[in-house]
Amino acid sequence: MVFPIGFYHGALKHAVVRYKYRQERWWAGVFAGMVASYLLGNATWFEEFDLIVGVPSYCGRGARRGWDPVGEILAKLDDVAGHHWPIPRDVIIKRADTPPMQGQSWSERQELAAGPLRKALAVTDPTPIVGARILVFDDVMTEGSTLREVARTLRSAGAAEVAGLVLARPLWHDLAS
Repeated sequence: MVFPIGFYHGALKHAVVRYKYRQERWWAGVFAGMVASYLLGNATWFEEFDLIVGVPSYCGRGARRGWDPVGEILAKLDDVAGHHWPIPRDVIIKRADTPPMQGQSWSERQELAAGPLRKALAVTDPTPIVGARILVFDDVMTEGSTLREVARTLRSAGAAEVAGLVLARPLWHDLAS
């Protein structure tokens, strides 16, 4: 199950693009506020989750991006809503850069997710994961292949349940065109 906060369209799409690709990093606080409002406004939906983790970015040697957009949003979210849900850093990491999903066809995204992405993901310490109900946060979900691989890795490390929370998802008719 994936909970979308908004649609990757219009003003939200514009803001996400400015954040991720123009490095207007101040948007992290705005997005964290949106996430906090959604979580707290729908607290009964999320009260059974033990922790929130982010889809990891690779920021090491040779990385396409030298910063972690999802991690920055979660760091700001921790300031606002961390007392409701623990938001541990680096529970799951990405050990290598992988080809971008953006601009790829559905079948290419599936191959990238099941191949290079799956190989790059690792749990650093399973202790907080074993038996936990985990909410995985990502900024944008196209069809869910990245979230699926992160959830697979967390379940393999002992998570009892994994669901997704995304800042934005596309309008479904956009995917058909």
